Amino acid sequence: IICSGVLMYLSHDPAARLVGRMLKHTGKILAFAGLAHGTDNSGLKNSVVRESDGTFVHNIDEMVKSAGARILQRRWEGARAVGGNTIYFVFATA
Repeated sequence: IICSGVLMYLSHDPAARLVGRMLKHTGKILAFAGLAHGTDNSGLKNSVVRESDGTFVHNIDEMVKSAGARILQRRWEGARAVGGNTIYFVFATA
């Protein structure tokens, strides 16, 4: 399952519930692509609202772990911002 550019439109609680639901339906791997924070997303204690458009930057790592799943691989591209935008990837399995 691939979830790209979806969680950014949901606040923390709905996004975390969606992560849990997707993980329940994952046969093997679930790939997330979301907005990267200026510092590594895995260190965020709370989701952050991006001022430019009101979308959300999440700690997807924590959402996956809270759902009882396992992170297989992750990549934070925050240091490579192009035009103020950059991506954060998390690959997980239930």
